[in-house]
Amino acid sequence: VGIASVTLGLRTEEGKGGFPGGYEVEVTYYLTEDGVLTLDYRVRGTKRSPIAITNHSYFNLSGGEDIRGTMLTIDAASFVDVDEALIPTGVVSVEGTPYDFREERSIGRERDGRYDNTFVLERNGGIVAEGSVAKLWCRTTEPGVQLYTGEFLSGDHAPFSGFALETGRYPDTPNHADYPAAYTGPGEEYRTTTSYMVRIK
Repeated sequence: VGIASVTLGLRTEEGKGGFPGGYEVEVTYYLTEDGVLTLDYRVRGTKRSPIAITNHSYFNLSGGEDIRGTMLTIDAASFVDVDEALIPTGVVSVEGTPYDFREERSIGRERDGRYDNTFVLERNGGIVAEGSVAKLWCRTTEPGVQLYTGEFLSGDHAPFSGFALETGRYPDTPNHADYPAAYTGPGEEYRTTTSYMVRIK
């Protein structure tokens, strides 16, 4: 229970976006006295259908500087690899790859900081990011987190001006029987929770 909370809701008609049923979506934001922001998602559907819902906030912990200097730790021993079109090709080990963030390293240390991949979190695994101005902790009930480092940002936001931590299931789940799936429908509710905590230095 937080010191402040707000619940936002959305109802969609059947067939919107190509999904077979309509949805009722609720997201409650809780803020605690110690500065933890928790997002509690609840989704119900009229027909059985896959669900992919997440938070797409961008973070910059270094006062607006390029985020590739941000130090990052992700408790994940594997990640979802993708092809040139960003279509998932399978879950592979991070060992010996530029995707190994099990020990703290800068986002830009390899691949010039270009990441748009889902990391498979260990049980109770979390994410820690630290810049020159602030430090961020993220935890989730979901099995994965998509790290996007803003390579294709445009307009008012330059590339690499922020990074996103999108908690959820793996991408392209309906086409991979071995991926953890999320569905909703009559009598089948989808619930998930993600928390963020930021400390200013």
